[in-house]
Amino acid sequence: ETGEGRVTVPAQPTMTFEGSPNCPLPKTASTVLQWNKDKAKHEVVRITAVEETLKLLEQIEGDIAVVSIVGPYRTGKSFLLNQLLPHAGQWNPFKVGDTVQPETEEVSMVVIPPCASKLPGGETLIFLDSPGLFAPNRAPIFDAQLLAVLNLLSSVVLYNNVGVIDRSAVEKLAYAITTASTMSYFEQESKENAISRPHLLWTIQNFNLLLNSGQGQGPATGAEWIQQLLSQIDHSNNGTSTFHHDFNAFFRSLGASFLPFPTALVDDLKRLTKLPVENHTPAYKKAVDDLSSRISHLSSAKTIGDMKLTGTRLAELVRKWAEGINVPINDFKANSAQELLEHILRREVARASLRYVQLMQEVRPPMLEKDLLAKHEEALALTTKGHSKSSKAHGNFVTVLRQGVSYIIDGMLQDNRHFVASGIRLLEEKVNASIASIFTLAVNASDTLAAVSEGEAQVLRALEEGGMLQDNR
Repeated sequence: ETGEGRVTVPAQPTMTFEGSPNCPLPKTASTVLQWNKDKAKHEVVRITAVEETLKLLEQIEGDIAVVSIVGPYRTGKSFLLNQLLPHAGQWNPFKVGDTVQPETEEVSMVVIPPCASKLPGGETLIFLDSPGLFAPNRAPIFDAQLLAVLNLLSSVVLYNNVGVIDRSAVEKLAYAITTASTMSYFEQESKENAISRPHLLWTIQNFNLLLNSGQGQGPATGAEWIQQLLSQIDHSNNGTSTFHHDFNAFFRSLGASFLPFPTALVDDLKRLTKLPVENHTPAYKKAVDDLSSRISHLSSAKTIGDMKLTGTRLAELVRKWAEGINVPINDFKANSAQELLEHILRREVARASLRYVQLMQEVRPPMLEKDLLAKHEEALALTTKGHSKSSKAHGNFVTVLRQGVSYIIDGMLQDNRHFVASGIRLLEEKVNASIASIFTLAVNASDTLAAVSEGEAQVLRALEEGGMLQDNR
């Protein structure tokens, strides 16, 4: 803390490597997001952003590309990231372990400056490591939160599996896609400033099978295999799922990379974290190099519309999204990913309802009922902003919003009818009195036309006072 409440961010310890003395890299990874028990909220698992790390993120100048890795726990995510970093084998900033217990309990970040990332666009490259999915020591809601946020933050998502891709992995990621799509829908002001979509690279470690397309059609590429897998799952679900469509709509591209065992010796696998890079098999080294090249080719600056995200803007989004996906309840349903989606929807509907009420407070009855309903539709349109109506999130949002504000417009219609009825009764009294005065004036006046004109003016005044005169009608 310094004067005027400013915060001084401690400098990160760095290290340099032979051949690049002017390009220092951080010695260790920094925690960006962490999950903890919030005692004030009845021990609910909450995600929080680490402010000190976000301050470091805000100091990054220039364009930023983000590569994150997700997948089941104990499948070698952190180990693989360390191999993908520049000067692999000479430093291991991401924590790894050799036991069955999950090693990574937070989302951690390593920043690779342009001098080391060597991306075609000159971007700073941020690698994000994540806690493993399906771990026994975490609530299921954790997986949904993690996947949704990382899918939104990333330029490239690496989904890590061992051996093969199973149905549960596809289903978990599908729910995350829906949640991330909904969150990005509410983030953008219009479809013209949508958040850029990430690429998906499925990394299959310890893969030693023949990759073919099935039905005797010969070898397949990784992208073809992924497309076929998604279609097969949809087909086996009798058309009740749309994984193939949803994955292709959310991700800019789908692909797969296959890595063999790092070593041919079983004993070496037990101490893989301590095994020198020189002991990795040539096939594994080549697979890592190929994967690194694909990541470099796909990595580009994260954008919202035509504007590239700065470190400051990215930090703001991390804060907002981290807080936005905290579900304030104790007991999660079996389908916790769906519950997270419903929570986000309820939160945004509550915000939109407040905006709707503010707009409708400007409406002043009495008025024609069709005019009041027109004001209602106009307020709904302004509240839902300029989003694409083709979005699934838009349809759900508008449906729930209409249900939520239905009592408001119903009450206003009822009040309007009451105002109109009261106005008519008052009007009848005043008009009758005015008509009576017309006859009195006409009988007593020498100029009957002047008396009628005066009586007409009294009727018009009565109409105006009763709120029933519009545009001299």
